[in-house]
Amino acid sequence: MGEHVCIIIDNGWIIEGNVTSRADESIQMEDASVVRSWRNGRGIGAIADSEHKDEYVRDAIGTVTVYASRALFEIPLNW
Repeated sequence: MGEHVCIIIDNGWIIEGNVTSRADESIQMEDASVVRSWRNGRGIGAIADSEHKDEYVRDAIGTVTVYASRALFEIPLNW
């Protein structure tokens, strides 16, 4: 499986999943989920730590393609 990341996309979308391929224009992810909400007071950055991952509501979406030009930044996930 590829690297596990959380990608913050413009318009407020947050996707976490396993990157399976990268191209100039797209990032393919498997086992992806939309990070819908959290109420832990830690912000989105705490999702990187396995001890906090269950504090985030994630909705499974399967395999997705993210347009690379729409990605603002990535957070490496350690879980």
